[in-house]
Amino acid sequence: MSEFAKDGLGWRWGQLQQQVGEWWAWQMQQAPVSDDPEVGDWWLDLPWTVLGRVVAWGGLGALTIWGVWVLWRSLLPYWQRYQHRGNRPPTNLDKTRQYTVEEWRSQAQTYYRQGNFQQACLCLYGGMLQTLHDRGVAPHLPSRTDGEYVEAIQSLPRPEPYLTLLTMHQGLRFGETLPNDQLFEQCWRAYGEL
Repeated sequence: MSEFAKDGLGWRWGQLQQQVGEWWAWQMQQAPVSDDPEVGDWWLDLPWTVLGRVVAWGGLGALTIWGVWVLWRSLLPYWQRYQHRGNRPPTNLDKTRQYTVEEWRSQAQTYYRQGNFQQACLCLYGGMLQTLHDRGVAPHLPSRTDGEYVEAIQSLPRPEPYLTLLTMHQGLRFGETLPNDQLFEQCWRAYGEL
């Protein structure tokens, strides 16, 4: 047997099966033997290594099923989100420069006409952030979170349209909100009220 075969995962699995089988056989040998001829020693005739393998493979199967289930549950939200996005066209906006509120609005309309509701809504969100920056309510900071924006808009006379766009952004980026034309229309109305 090669050195690899003695140290591989398959070899270790075989060793574990053998050890479980031997442990089980030893446990059964330690069990008290009945003097009652009706009970007999039928259990001594069982192939304990086979039983050990059944237990070991059953445990491995259960562990594998559990692992697949956990992986599936953790990846499902991401899969659903990207399944409904389709192919996203690259944004026409240069990430290194600051855009005006009107440029954000124009870009949102372009994406809306293309049927890319997610990018259209995110452009409205970008326009809202630019509005907050322009008004001095929340100057641009790359590390600013939506929660910090929520705190900043509380002092405004009408924070509701801002909250609508912030909630939409949270839902699209981190939740299970599916972009559609109704979502865009709701965000468009909110954007008009800024």
